[in-house]
Amino acid sequence: MAGVVGHRQYMFDLWGDTVNTAARVESHGLNGSVNVSATAWQQIADQCEGESLGLVMVKGKGEVEIIRVDGLKAKAPGVAAAVKAE
Repeated sequence: MAGVVGHRQYMFDLWGDTVNTAARVESHGLNGSVNVSATAWQQIADQCEGESLGLVMVKGKGEVEIIRVDGLKAKAPGVAAAVKAE
């Protein structure tokens, strides 16, 4: 769910299970890293390099595998050169 909040000073905000899950996954990952769930990783694994941080207990979700995204693969479709997260 997304929408505009306010009458005078408008703000755009997101709510819902996906937002809550993303916040919980990020809170269990490594600081300064991009961390995703295994479900999200399945969507980008062919284009990115990453490392599993293992299973963690996530409130309301049970055990969830967390993956740290390290950067783009050099030969990913549509990628000219590898880009590494620093």
